[in-house]
Amino acid sequence: MREKGFLTGMPHETDSRKTYLQLTEKSRRYLPELQEQWELITTIIETLINEEFLSKLGDLENDLRNKSLLDRFKEKYDAQ
Repeated sequence: MREKGFLTGMPHETDSRKTYLQLTEKSRRYLPELQEQWELITTIIETLINEEFLSKLGDLENDLRNKSLLDRFKEKYDAQ
């Protein structure tokens, strides 16, 4: 993103592992459009992930806790 002019970087004063990143004016021009896209994506995800989905996901986690996917595979594979 730096190479394309969307970010600038400034090294940390004392810790060479760190770099401070900052949006450029070029990237700031895209923020309203990106915010709109983010809100749309959030809305779509909220319709996909509802209470029923979370409940089924919890059931799956419990089932796998009781018997792993590997154990289930071995059981089916050995039965062939």
